[in-house]
Amino acid sequence: MFSIVITFLGVGMVAIPTGIISAGFVDQYSRLKYMSEYANEEDIHFIKVHLGKNDSWTGKQIKDLGIPGGVIVAAIQRDGKALVPRGDTKMMADDVLILGAESFDDNNRIDLKEVVLLKHNPWNGQKIRDLDISRQTLIIMINRNGKAMIPSGDFVLLEGDKVIMYTQMHFNNAHLIQV
Repeated sequence: MFSIVITFLGVGMVAIPTGIISAGFVDQYSRLKYMSEYANEEDIHFIKVHLGKNDSWTGKQIKDLGIPGGVIVAAIQRDGKALVPRGDTKMMADDVLILGAESFDDNNRIDLKEVVLLKHNPWNGQKIRDLDISRQTLIIMINRNGKAMIPSGDFVLLEGDKVIMYTQMHFNNAHLIQV
């Protein structure tokens, strides 16, 4: 009699929790399988944009921004709080906009190159318009001390600048960026 009770307790201690755990696993697996049959995964990319008081979007409502299709204002950071924007939400100076956009599905990739200007680089101290580079080389952005800047011809390059460009030229120590 004692052996029968011990056997039932032993089986109950193993079989009951195993059944509960297995049922939860099957339920989650079925839910994921069901979702994958009726949905496609898409990449969405997000960027932060800080609005200054002189920016053209400051003082406008979201519906009046003229944002291209496929791009949304996903969130607004204002005074340390996250806001979910609506069309009538007015942009204010010092807002940080979180913009979201779908991935562009195209097999034609654009290869950009990133070059960090070292101490003895001949570009140090030169204006972009005075650089000896091909006319097919376009300097798209300069990253200086963690801040991204859109350069003009009068922009003077300095040691430590990260120069991001579209070019077919070969540069030593350039990192390839696929867009």
